[in-house]
Amino acid sequence: GWGVYLIRHKIRAFAKRFNLNDLFGPEAVYNQFIPSLLRLSSTQTRFFQSGYLRNYLVTIAMSFVALIFLVIGFGNFDIPLINLFHSSVGFHVHEVFIVVIMLIALWVMVSSKSRLTVIISMGLVGYSTALIFLFFGAPDVAMTQFLVETLSVVVFILILNKLPLFVDISRAMILRRSIPALIFGLTMSFLLLWVQQTEFNPALKEYFVQNSFLQAKGRNIVNVILVDFRGLDTLGEITVLMVASLGVYSLLKIGNKDKSPISQVNKKWKAKPK
Repeated sequence: GWGVYLIRHKIRAFAKRFNLNDLFGPEAVYNQFIPSLLRLSSTQTRFFQSGYLRNYLVTIAMSFVALIFLVIGFGNFDIPLINLFHSSVGFHVHEVFIVVIMLIALWVMVSSKSRLTVIISMGLVGYSTALIFLFFGAPDVAMTQFLVETLSVVVFILILNKLPLFVDISRAMILRRSIPALIFGLTMSFLLLWVQQTEFNPALKEYFVQNSFLQAKGRNIVNVILVDFRGLDTLGEITVLMVASLGVYSLLKIGNKDKSPISQVNKKWKAKPK
């Protein structure tokens, strides 16, 4: 160290002569690191923020799938995979019939080039789901599903002319879109089968059964849970739906600014002589 200190001037002159500071110094590292960081940020932004909703959905779905299998891989779960496909619950003919109708409607929905046919098929899937809720003892959920599905079909039909046109896509594009959808669907099926093998703690269910009428003065346990025990959560969900509805309404009005009532009033006010 003492020797380096004595010849420090020669070392500085040597480094300056061959531009060693620009190649290996801290400033060089900084100057090379910042552009690389900017390129990485730009690439990441183009990948994750492409401007296409389908890419966002694929990213979210695949991240969810990766998280599920990461938890399963590193978690301590003692449920054999073979038990997932064994169930003591039997199937009835009408349930199988409803599932077949849903599969046919799904196939028509993804293969049809008519927007009206797609909307009707989507409604058929929703109504079939409501029937499944009804068959499995959830009439309140089935009624909600019927109402929401009816409203969705009506809204889609009303904005039929504003929907984007169908475009012809290549088989490679169809394959790229089908693989993430298939992986996500299989993962959700696996997750539901796995959850069915888990033993649930009945304490919470017994609490609601015993206290729904005594504390909330209601006999419909589901309604009591929604509007009383978890009323703030329901209020938050309603708020989210209201904000989303306002957002959709605003998007629909963007292309029709000149015909809006406010625009008409502004035009009349500007045209009014002073």
